[in-house]
Amino acid sequence: MIYIFHGTDTAHSRNAFLDAKKTKQDCAVFDGGKLDLMSLRQVIEGGGLFGDEKTVVIEELFSKRKASKELDTLLQYLADHQGHDILLWESKELTPKQASLFPKAKILKYTLPSELFTFLDSIRPGGAKQSLLLLHQVLDTQDAEMVFFLLIRQIRLLLALKDPGTDAIDEVVRLAPWQRGKLQKQADQFEVGELIQLYEKLYNLEYAMKTGRLQNPLSQELDYIVILI
Repeated sequence: MIYIFHGTDTAHSRNAFLDAKKTKQDCAVFDGGKLDLMSLRQVIEGGGLFGDEKTVVIEELFSKRKASKELDTLLQYLADHQGHDILLWESKELTPKQASLFPKAKILKYTLPSELFTFLDSIRPGGAKQSLLLLHQVLDTQDAEMVFFLLIRQIRLLLALKDPGTDAIDEVVRLAPWQRGKLQKQADQFEVGELIQLYEKLYNLEYAMKTGRLQNPLSQELDYIVILI
């Protein structure tokens, strides 16, 4: 049986994936970005010393690769061996087409609320009032730490899109065209200096968290940051 863990809520999908992995006694773990067919075949077709099969664990097969013949070959091989015990984890949400490649798989999707993405997309100069309202709505149901780290990622992506060399940044390369287009419009509303200043504030806040120097609850610190954008 193939189990696929994916979705926009990577924290919960990752935890569920790791919990499932703990239940397996003998695992062959692969980085999806480096996996090759020969290594996969050796595990699936080789079997154990006493006929016991290893569980195949693959992380970010779709997330770390662009479309290619090599990827198609790996996916077809996995689809042909859906009776084997296989765990797949993706750090993004699979498209319906990708999920349909494994019709017999158990697909576990973990989704973040749309309000969270609306909040992240609302971040712009002069938009503090709307962003603050959305932030409070999100914090009613979501953990402040998770919101904080997604905000860091959002600002990092916006800053990267202001740089002509963005194609060298893996996070940007892996964006779908519609995602990149939306983020580019958001980035265009900022000056580079504004984004750098905002990113430095977030970095300093993260440092305070990790060193036990946070003076206020994280939700309150997020308020301060949003108000000053």
